[in-house]
Amino acid sequence: MWITGLLAASFAGGVIVNWPSADSLPGASTVDSSNLSPRVSPYLPGSPGTGNLPLTPYQDPAAALTTGAVSVGSAASSAPNMAGAESRQQPPSVNPTPRPQNSDAMPDDSGSPNDPNATGLKQPPKKGESVWGQLTEDAFTQLPSADNGNAAGGASNAAPTNQGVVPEAVQLGDRLLLGGNAEGAYDHYQRLWSLEMDRLAPWQLVRMAMAAELSQRFDLANDHYRLAIKRSAPGATVQLLALEGMARTLNKAGHRRESLALLSEMYLMYSDAAVPELLRQEIARQLANGLQQQFNESPIVSELIENKRLQYHYTEPPFTYLLQLLDSVGADQGLASPHVGLEVLQQPSPMAGVVLIKAQLAGRAYLDLINELQGMTELTFVVSDRANRELVGRLLNVQTSAMSLATFLDMALQPVDLVWQQEDAQITVATRAELQEKDLAAYDYDRLARLLQQLQLLYPKGQEQAVAVMHAGNNARLAGIWENARDQYRAARKSEPNGELNAVLHFNEASLQMAEGEKIEALHNSYMALDQTLQAELQGEIHGMVADLEIEVGNMEKAVRAASSATRHSDDPEVVSKAVLALARAYLLQEQFDDANRALFQNKDRVLGDTPQRLASLFGSYCRYQKHVDKPGLQDEGQRLVLALAATRDQDIQNFADALIAARAYSAIGIRNQSVEQLKFALQEAPTGYWQERIRYALADTLYQASQLREAAAVINEFRKVSPDLYPKVLNLQARILLDSGNADASETICRTLLESPLTRQQQADVLGVLGNTLRSQGQHYSAALCFAGLLPEPVPDPIVPVTPLPNPPQ
Repeated sequence: MWITGLLAASFAGGVIVNWPSADSLPGASTVDSSNLSPRVSPYLPGSPGTGNLPLTPYQDPAAALTTGAVSVGSAASSAPNMAGAESRQQPPSVNPTPRPQNSDAMPDDSGSPNDPNATGLKQPPKKGESVWGQLTEDAFTQLPSADNGNAAGGASNAAPTNQGVVPEAVQLGDRLLLGGNAEGAYDHYQRLWSLEMDRLAPWQLVRMAMAAELSQRFDLANDHYRLAIKRSAPGATVQLLALEGMARTLNKAGHRRESLALLSEMYLMYSDAAVPELLRQEIARQLANGLQQQFNESPIVSELIENKRLQYHYTEPPFTYLLQLLDSVGADQGLASPHVGLEVLQQPSPMAGVVLIKAQLAGRAYLDLINELQGMTELTFVVSDRANRELVGRLLNVQTSAMSLATFLDMALQPVDLVWQQEDAQITVATRAELQEKDLAAYDYDRLARLLQQLQLLYPKGQEQAVAVMHAGNNARLAGIWENARDQYRAARKSEPNGELNAVLHFNEASLQMAEGEKIEALHNSYMALDQTLQAELQGEIHGMVADLEIEVGNMEKAVRAASSATRHSDDPEVVSKAVLALARAYLLQEQFDDANRALFQNKDRVLGDTPQRLASLFGSYCRYQKHVDKPGLQDEGQRLVLALAATRDQDIQNFADALIAARAYSAIGIRNQSVEQLKFALQEAPTGYWQERIRYALADTLYQASQLREAAAVINEFRKVSPDLYPKVLNLQARILLDSGNADASETICRTLLESPLTRQQQADVLGVLGNTLRSQGQHYSAALCFAGLLPEPVPDPIVPVTPLPNPPQ
């Protein structure tokens, strides 16, 4: 196990290994670094037979004292040399300046130490100042001893922070670290402690590890964390900070499995109230983040996240508070580890989620513990053959005063990569490979839900609590529990998130509202998210969603602007690919064929995937065909359009906009039956209002053009209300359908009613043309001629059968 292996390297039966004292160290010019470097325990991860990733032992910088510099290790330095000696990774190159013999002046490279007029000479320090930085010599004499009880000796120019005293020179490094200059902080710490790096105390090593971690030097950070773990007391705060930091750097370096294993063991051992609350929170937060990332990367879930447009937010560790905890009084003191065995505290029903256990165990075999749990509870445990082989010889450490059996199984089985499932009163333990992909995703979802609930208890308020609640809502939406997702988002909003977290929450709320058909509310939250975020990637995602929403509400100009912004802001190929198609849709729905063709041509290499590329081919062919529509025959572009339509599959058309464009393309080349099918699908998928009206009209018109008068009349009669701009077109079409159906009297009534409404000159001419045909069919040729001439004739005195046109004119 991770923690067992790390601690076994330095502790035997809880006794701290004594390191060489300051008096026993040889002089700086004759330091033998091999006497100072700790040996790598065979229990350490990466040792032969452990199966974990190789981690190089901590490089002893004392060797730099003989050369005046520490060289930077190369990528090949981890391989054994020709003599078989193990090469070690070196810290970054520094040039520690030795303390000058004459403290009255400190020259640089170009000056003389004794000539005050020499170039580059620095003036002697004033009283109370020091040539070594921010800390004065008087201050050194007032600080406590550097021996903190964990490492013999210690840095002579810095006091142990577990006494509540932080030297000013160390504070300067902390300010660099917290201010974002991690490289400068590491260099400062290294220069400050360059003469004692072989004897650094754990609090010093953790500081250097944090600086190396934030400067993306994860292997070096792990070396420092590892040595801090060895030199600290079992269960001490400084040791837990080092363990937690090692788990963090392992995850950042791409070793998530090892990181989750270490964090799971820490959760089992350090979740009681005796451990500082900040550490318990950080262990649970890191574990939840790692499990969430692992869950999101599974094939089923990753596809769902992409389709449902979900965003997750991961907060950074609070290094300010971690440093304060590192400097707290008693941070170097270990925790008592009583071993009293296993006890069942409550068992109201044989369900793992409500069974509560208490355990103080050290080195207990997994299989023995499972048998003991079976004897103490009403549950039956079944271990598969493959899982049994994984558990043989594996030991477990647990220190918890109260934990549910479900959480215990989650954490205990994570390091050995096993899973568990309960059916009635039987719990089955198996390997992940024995579960189907769907069942494995369900297990990961349940385990993550339990951990997020624990995280909400650890963070009763604040940003971390909002993150946990929002992630629970996202996961509920992935599971199809939309009402639960909505409730979780509302609960997260009560925590008053700010900054990027607020933007991500607005985005997720907009995504859910968009899926539920609440377009206006989704647009509101989308623009709120856009105002909150400064991340270009999230801005691109939001612009893409805004473009789709504006298309659905019929605002094509805003859709064009949003889609164009998405193609500029985002570097995510999937987001850009969707934005290019959204831009083409917005242009095509406005019949701006040149702009649509230009957008597709300029971004042809940014459309990814078979389905998007087939749609782009269809859109482009349709745009170009419109330039040749007046020529006889299909011409070349018509042939390309036919081929593009033939290559399009049914599953490629997923929304009303694509179906409407495909219907127009089919109609342009005269294939009206396919156009009708696409329009019916578009009408079914279109949002209520703007697009349903226009698609219904297009369907009725296409049916009329195909001489399917009965079906066309049925579609027209389904109108209940029509927007003013579409009203003349609908009544005009209704009049033509009635005329061709032989009901000339009803057609005349509709035309005369329509002519009483405010119409444009073109609309009036169209209606008069229909009325002229109606009057001619009735034998009223003179009146028909007046209509064709643009004049409205008086109605004949004979009574006309009254017909109420559908729909009613708008108020």
